[in-house]
Amino acid sequence: MKAYLFSDNKGIGKAVDIPAEMKDEVKSLHDSLVEDIAEADDELMNKYLEAGELSDEELNTGLKKSVSSEV
Repeated sequence: MKAYLFSDNKGIGKAVDIPAEMKDEVKSLHDSLVEDIAEADDELMNKYLEAGELSDEELNTGLKKSVSSEV
């Protein structure tokens, strides 16, 4: 949950706090993305429903599984 500022075209960004005026929108989009990722795997969905969150590793694994199943 960080914003990234890019000062040139080299693709190297600097992590900064999300601007206050964008926090609600970012939180909503983040929550929606986490739910979509959890739906890709029954085990992840059960954990998400029980715990209300997923680890970064679980999100990465679920995202890969979701993307690969769409191809």
